[in-house]
Amino acid sequence: MKLKLFCLSMTLLLLAISCSNSIVNADNHLVEYSGRIDFTNPTAPCFSYSGVSIRFFAKTTEVKATIADERGENYFAVIVDRVYQGKLKLDEGQKEYTVASDLGQGVHEIELVKITEEQFGKTTFHQFDLCGGKIVESNNPRTHTIEFIGNSITCAYGNEGYLGEKFGASTENHYFGYAPMVVRSFDANPIMVCKSGIGIYRNYGAPADSGSVDNMTNYYCCTYLYDSLPLHPFSIQPDVVCINLGTNDFGVCMPDTVKFMNMYMQLIDSICGHYNSPQIVSLMGTMLYGEFKDVCRRCINKVVADAKNKGVNISFFEMTEQDRKEPQGIDWHPTIRQHLRAARELMNYLSQLMQWSIDEQVLRAEQRGNQVWLYANTLETLSNPKMANLNILVDGNPATITNTEIDESNCLMIVTLSENGTATFASETLNSGIIRSQIVAAK
Repeated sequence: MKLKLFCLSMTLLLLAISCSNSIVNADNHLVEYSGRIDFTNPTAPCFSYSGVSIRFFAKTTEVKATIADERGENYFAVIVDRVYQGKLKLDEGQKEYTVASDLGQGVHEIELVKITEEQFGKTTFHQFDLCGGKIVESNNPRTHTIEFIGNSITCAYGNEGYLGEKFGASTENHYFGYAPMVVRSFDANPIMVCKSGIGIYRNYGAPADSGSVDNMTNYYCCTYLYDSLPLHPFSIQPDVVCINLGTNDFGVCMPDTVKFMNMYMQLIDSICGHYNSPQIVSLMGTMLYGEFKDVCRRCINKVVADAKNKGVNISFFEMTEQDRKEPQGIDWHPTIRQHLRAARELMNYLSQLMQWSIDEQVLRAEQRGNQVWLYANTLETLSNPKMANLNILVDGNPATITNTEIDESNCLMIVTLSENGTATFASETLNSGIIRSQIVAAK
């Protein structure tokens, strides 16, 4: 009897140890963070900006996360082995969520990315539960960091909705905005400082003469946009800082161009004061047209020229304006397809400017029940004749493609899986990237 009790006690002890080892607290050194984050409490980092990333590698078949959300409005993208799995909607308060399950054996890369902007409230991360698994060292360290300072375009406002629909958290998916696409094309760490409606010296609709006190230039140094404390420590040095501002300054009516240029230079001075000579790229966004665009371009080019004379490492790049003949996102904002075009232009520019190679997944797979939806991550993929060579197998046999009307413009095809089946996607090298092998298991 005593032997049985001893064996039972040892079993329970080993089980308790195993469960304890599978808990990964927020301050674990193997958890990688990117973005503007408040680490005042290292065991409960808090943040509000879009694009904050929490990433780690683990040998596990299931992952749970304990997260607290201020309002219950925020969404996160769940990424497993660099493949987008879908969106996780947070509830108000603290809760444990299953973020990945039924994973295959071996080491997996898990990443959570905040895809809604700061207006939807703060989020606090507490811990991961690897459900008997074990966290391991990263086998894919990111060597570059890119910071974007922007407005609603950088937030990806309304990119999952269409003109005439109402904007809300469910219609904004920052993961498929131009800025994160560019970051991923270089497998870089993101730092996103963006808010819808914000400007260099005046926010959308504000008076041209007085501008707005709560503009980006005045609040750039804050960890949370409109909280005076804590200030951002600027401890991570970005290789590139992209500024995509001016659309709201030139919205509604012509701004005070002198004030715009003066405040733009102040923002550049602030960036240079906190970072050690990063490459700054001043962007012309996709939503300005006609005279407003012409004047904005002249102003930004003047600021860039003056900054160069001061020794700043800076350049100007203009993205193609949105084609108004195409479907538009909510409130005339770019759709995912239009974000793809802007991302393609900017990633090619940065590749040449920084001499970086593009490391992109030109396809992604998203599982919906017993179907796998195959998406293009670049516009070229949509019309590339080599797509005919795409090899898709289901249970080891050639797949049957569903050729139906698809309401999402960058969806290539739908593959239906048999029960407990798998689909494998692979192909030869395409224009500027590779369709990596991806396996998606049916549930």
